[in-house]
This record gives sequence, C-alpha cells and structure tokens, in this order.
Amino acid sequence: MREAGDLRPRPGTPMTYIYVGVGLTILGGLIAAAEDGQAIGTVILVLASIVGGIGIIGQGVVVGMRYANHEEYLHRLFESADEDETA
Repeated sequence: MREAGDLRPRPGTPMTYIYVGVGLTILGGLIAAAEDGQAIGTVILVLASIVGGIGIIGQGVVVGMRYANHEEYLHRLFESADEDETA
C-alpha cells in the first residue's frame, strides 16, 4: 500500500492510452506511406490522435490529483509539527 504523499510514478490506464496512441501513430504512418493504404492509414492516424489525447488528458488528471494529495499531506505534516512544538 502506498503512503500519502508518495509521488513515485506507477503504471496506469492513462499511460496505456498514450502507448497505444504512439503505436497507432507508427502503424498508421507506415500504412499511409504505402500507395494503396493512404485512406486507411489516415483513419488510423486520426484514431491515434484521439486515443493519445485521451491518455495525455488522463495523465494530467492523475498527476494533478497526486499533487493535490501531496499538498494535503504536507499541510497535515506541518500541522502535527506545530502541535508538537506548542505542547
């Protein structure tokens, strides 16, 4: 179990979306480079952009929540230190 304020990265769904988006971008680029596959390659590139965008937004939310939890943890830590000094 992770402790409050632990900011180490961990694998999660947003990063999976980013990895899939990168993979689809490579695949779509290779298919679009072929003469016969330009239309399907373009569709795959659009799909890659959507999937990657979802992953980037999701990762931003995860990092933001982790930062907010870290701030709360520091606030509680300093509150307990102040109580120890006054006692």
